[in-house]
Amino acid sequence: MSEKHLSNGRDTIMPQKSAYRSVFRHLKLSKSFLCIVFAIASGISYFLVQHLPTYIGLLSNNDDCISKTLILISLDGFRAEYLDRGIATNLRSLGNSGVSLDMFPSFPSVTFPNHYSLATGLYVESHGIVGNVFYDPKLNDTFVYTDPKKSWDSKWWGGEPIWVTAEKEMLKTAIYMWPGSTSVIKDTVPTYLIPFQNNVDPNIKFNKLIEWLQLPSHKRPQLLATYIPEIDQVGHKFGPNSKEVEQSIMMVDEALGNFMSKLCKLNLYNKVNIVVVSDHGMAPSVVPKYVYYLEDLLLQAGISEKDQLNLVCAISLYPLGGVRLCDESKADYVYNGLKSIENTKAWKVFKRADIPKKYNYSKNLRIPTLLIETTGPYIIEMKNKIFNKYEDTHMYESGSSIQTVGVHGYDNFSKNMRAIFLARGPNFPKKPYYKDRLSFSFMENVLNRIKGLFGYTSEESIPYIPINHNTQDLKEGPKTNRILPKIIINNVDVYGIIAKVFGLIPAPNNGTLSIINQIV
Repeated sequence: MSEKHLSNGRDTIMPQKSAYRSVFRHLKLSKSFLCIVFAIASGISYFLVQHLPTYIGLLSNNDDCISKTLILISLDGFRAEYLDRGIATNLRSLGNSGVSLDMFPSFPSVTFPNHYSLATGLYVESHGIVGNVFYDPKLNDTFVYTDPKKSWDSKWWGGEPIWVTAEKEMLKTAIYMWPGSTSVIKDTVPTYLIPFQNNVDPNIKFNKLIEWLQLPSHKRPQLLATYIPEIDQVGHKFGPNSKEVEQSIMMVDEALGNFMSKLCKLNLYNKVNIVVVSDHGMAPSVVPKYVYYLEDLLLQAGISEKDQLNLVCAISLYPLGGVRLCDESKADYVYNGLKSIENTKAWKVFKRADIPKKYNYSKNLRIPTLLIETTGPYIIEMKNKIFNKYEDTHMYESGSSIQTVGVHGYDNFSKNMRAIFLARGPNFPKKPYYKDRLSFSFMENVLNRIKGLFGYTSEESIPYIPINHNTQDLKEGPKTNRILPKIIINNVDVYGIIAKVFGLIPAPNNGTLSIINQIV
């Protein structure tokens, strides 16, 4: 058989075999071409999937909305004095280009209450996280910060944290570990959330923040926060004046420097707001030398070991002594006994309602029945673990070897407990302008707040005992006078500061508006 093809107006006869060969050749060429096209298209598609979001994010870094981005970084246990040691160069650089202030934590100066005060702008008695461990008589349940089953439930968390305020106003938030962020509060959770995990390198956390910042603008969070615990962990183990703490400070500072460099490469460093805070400071102590055992104190107060087991249900608030009585009607009995042996240089005892007003720590039934307030370096401990099933204390035994440790939880206005507030970015003034902007009225507000808390009537000086860096003990050095600092904020001001950056309507809080208005 043959096939006819029209060529030059004549019929041309081609053999059947040659016709099939020609058709096959064309099909083969077409198939190869299609394979090449498909391969190129696949490569382009893969590249776009992998990299286009990044490039879109980079291109959109010129958007006006990027100036309304704030990154909140918490350095657990970073004492304000650490900045003066000359080893945190990146932190100093950040503060020098914006705002650098000391900050009073809330009482008690421990981690969970203060992180939630930073987030809500509320005193501890108001938001309800009154310690790392506490009992709620109405719920008949115990909050334990290390146990998700006993801390993530929304029933514990009062107030409105800043990520909830932001989400309610349609801002996206991203939280990489922050107390309270794993709980559903007011039916709201962060857009992006990574819960607490131990031993996560700070660089990993900062890299995740960079990843979030490179998302396309419609997915990118505007409020980002992360928590860095390493300095606090090392401080507890070796004390705030140890070489190990300084190594930890330098390690975290280097990670922050790497983060800042990446922001610069992405053309973001001068377009985002960066706020670095700490939750409290750290004080040195020597154990078991400066440890008081609660059982011994109760015995001295005339309460037998048998009665102790019936009277005391739990101890909390290390290094203070938060004593929860099984029967609150016995509060006067136990209080009077302890008051009769009180050593005011080391510890004082208060009933809940009589805790000093400056602490804003009396109007919540979650606060223990009695508070034994220690002065650093003294610590309240217990011999019998039955009094404290949950709280992570060291359980120093009277016969154990002498060691220097780090402790926090004391008077939140004491020098060693002081925290930091550093901020830079479009919504924070650079330092020369910042100095001019801190008007007399601002400083007067701060001084009046401090003088009111301490009972000062003028800008008099207050004595303090300097720390001897070259001793394992805490011998009292010569008393020197230290002028009251001119510029210190409370950590309850941080919520209002962040809300103002975004133009959010803040929830009710304990911050001072006149101070907030002169920082942002």
